Amino acid sequence: MCDTCIQGFDGRTCSECVHGYYGTHCDEPCSAGCVNGTCAKDGTCLCRPNFMGVMCDTCVDGRYGMLCGQLCSAGCIKLTCDKTKGSCACLHNFSGDTCEQCKTGLYGKLCDLPCSGTCIGGTCSRNDGKCTGCVAGYTGDNCTAPCDLTCATCLQTDKQHCMSCKNGYTGTTCRCPPNCNCASGSDTCTSCTEGYANPKQQCKCQSQYCGGDRCTECMDQTYYADKGACCKCPDNCEGGVCKSGPECLSGCIDGFYGLDCSIRCSSFSANCSICNWSDGMCLECKNGLYPHDNGSCVSCNSNCKNKQCNSETGECTNGCVEMFWGSKCDMDCSVNCETCKQHFGMCDSCRYQTVHGVYCNESCSFSCKESKCDRSTGHCLNGCLGDNFGILCQTNCPANCQKSGSDTSCNADGFCTFGCIDGYEGDNCSGKTLIIFSNCDSNI
Repeated sequence: MCDTCIQGFDGRTCSECVHGYYGTHCDEPCSAGCVNGTCAKDGTCLCRPNFMGVMCDTCVDGRYGMLCGQLCSAGCIKLTCDKTKGSCACLHNFSGDTCEQCKTGLYGKLCDLPCSGTCIGGTCSRNDGKCTGCVAGYTGDNCTAPCDLTCATCLQTDKQHCMSCKNGYTGTTCRCPPNCNCASGSDTCTSCTEGYANPKQQCKCQSQYCGGDRCTECMDQTYYADKGACCKCPDNCEGGVCKSGPECLSGCIDGFYGLDCSIRCSSFSANCSICNWSDGMCLECKNGLYPHDNGSCVSCNSNCKNKQCNSETGECTNGCVEMFWGSKCDMDCSVNCETCKQHFGMCDSCRYQTVHGVYCNESCSFSCKESKCDRSTGHCLNGCLGDNFGILCQTNCPANCQKSGSDTSCNADGFCTFGCIDGYEGDNCSGKTLIIFSNCDSNI
C-alpha cells in the first residue's frame, strides 16, 4: 500500500488512473464521448449518444463537432461530413463549405423551390423564400406585388413609398410634376425650378419660348402665352395646338372634350369612346353599344344577331335574328315569311306553300290543287282543280269537252282529255262535226 500516489494515479496501490484519465502515466484524458467522462486505463469506455469507436472518440454518421451535437447539412452527399468542421461534398442544389446554402435562385429545406424571378439577383432566404431585395418596379416579401403606378422603384415594405420616379416626377409618392417644388407627400406645385414658371400650370411654362417684349405670343401654336411665359398646350389637344385660355384649336383627341380637352367622354357616359368635343355628347360607344339621341350609350337592339351593331349608328352589323328586319332589326317580318332580308323586309322564303309574292302575303289560286303554288310566280305546283287549266288554273276548260266523273276534262294546254261531246271535234272541241247527207232515192 502507498501512503501517497504521484500525480495522475489513484487507488490503494496507486495502480489506477484518477477519474477522467488513462495511459501508462495516466496523463491522457478520456474521450468526451465516454459516459460520465470515465474510461479504462487503455482508454476504452462506454459511449454517450452520438459517439462511436472503442474509445468513443468519433461522431456517428450525420454528426459533427466537439460533442457530436451538430447535424451534418441536408445538402451533404449521403449526409456525411467532416467530424470536426462539418465540411462536405454538396448535393446538386446546395453550395458552401458545409452545404448549408442553396444555389442562387433556389430555396427550401431541400433547396428545390425557385426564388421569385423579381428578387434582386435572383436570391432569397432559404427558410421562407423572402427576397433580399426587389428589382425595379416590385415590392413585397417575395417581390411579386407591383409598386404604385407612379413609382419607378419603391421600398420593399411599402409599395406607395417611391425611391425613384418616372418621367421626371419627384417626391415619395412621385406625384409632384416635373420642374415643380411640392410640399412633402403632395402633388401641388408651390414653386418652380429655375427656368420654369407658373406653378398653377404645373411649371410647364418657360420664357424662352416667348415672342415679343411682354411675351404676348409664343414661338408656335403648341404653346400659349400666360403671365409672362409660354406654356405647353394641353396633351389632349388634337394636333397639340391651342390658344390662350388654354383653348384647343382643332378639337380633342378621342376620348376627351371641353375647351382644354381635360374632361373624359366617359364622365358623360361611362361606355363612350368618342364624343363631341364641345358638349360631350357621345358619337361612338364601346362594343355592343351605340349613341342614343340624348348622347348616352345604349345597348344594341336585342334583335341584332350576336347583339352586335355599329358603335356610331346602331345599325346591326351581323344581320337580324329570325323574323326581324330593318337597319336596327326593329321591324317584324311578314308572319308568312320563313326569314326575310334585313334591309327591305322581303321574304327569303315562305313559311307555307299556299302563299306567294315578295312578302308571302298573296294567296295561291283556289283552283290550284292543294292550294299550293310557286313562291315567286304564283304558278300552281300540282295542277288544277275542277274544269280549269293554265299556269294559274284560272281558265275554264272548253265547254264542249267530254267529262269523266270529277276529273278535269282538259290538260294543262286546254286540250280535252276525254274527247268531245257529240257534235264537236278538235283538240279543244271547238269545231262542229260536219254531217254529210247522201241522196238515197235516185228516182225522186
